[in-house]
Amino acid sequence: MPVNRMESCKWNRVYSSIRELLMGHVEISGVLSRKFVKDLTDYFITSESTKRRLQELIRSRDVFRREVVERKLTIVRFFKEFDLSKNDYTSIPLSFILETFGHIKPRYYSITSSECVEKDRVGVMIKLVKDKPNNFVGQCSQTIMLAKSDTALGVFIRRSKFKLPYDLSRPLIFVGAGTGVAPFRGFLMEIVSAKYKLDQITRVVMYLGAVGRPA
Repeated sequence: MPVNRMESCKWNRVYSSIRELLMGHVEISGVLSRKFVKDLTDYFITSESTKRRLQELIRSRDVFRREVVERKLTIVRFFKEFDLSKNDYTSIPLSFILETFGHIKPRYYSITSSECVEKDRVGVMIKLVKDKPNNFVGQCSQTIMLAKSDTALGVFIRRSKFKLPYDLSRPLIFVGAGTGVAPFRGFLMEIVSAKYKLDQITRVVMYLGAVGRPA
């Protein structure tokens, strides 16, 4: 996805509402931890029947993993799935939410373009995280997918030491095990750019690892 303008993320700002704070600053869409549910049960749940249900949930790690983690339950879906209402808990302070979920974490994507070819544009490759059985979508990938052409997104570039060797007269072997094919697309763009002569490249071989069942 080409990005026309790169801007540093601005964390220090004034939010106009609690909704804007939670949606744009806090990792509110993350899967709940067992500790969060335990603290919620111990300090805020007032309904005895609800408290007993949640205590059963957190008593076993296997049960919690099956019912919450594997189903990727966020705080909103957790309240709906377990039918928690305002009568089940006392007022949860905003400080508890902020301390529990913390600052929203940046998502890092490999750059797929080359500065030698496109000096004022950056390309990235993004996989849309979508788990239909669990009704779960990736927060960042979904936001980018729904963004319009005039939508402003906070992005930044990290310097990397992952670069092509200076001597390109020797054969190159690309191994895409964890990063995938994304950064090597930029390498190939750089190789065929005017910066290098194609007759200097002897051979380029790429091994790409993919998740799948063994044969």
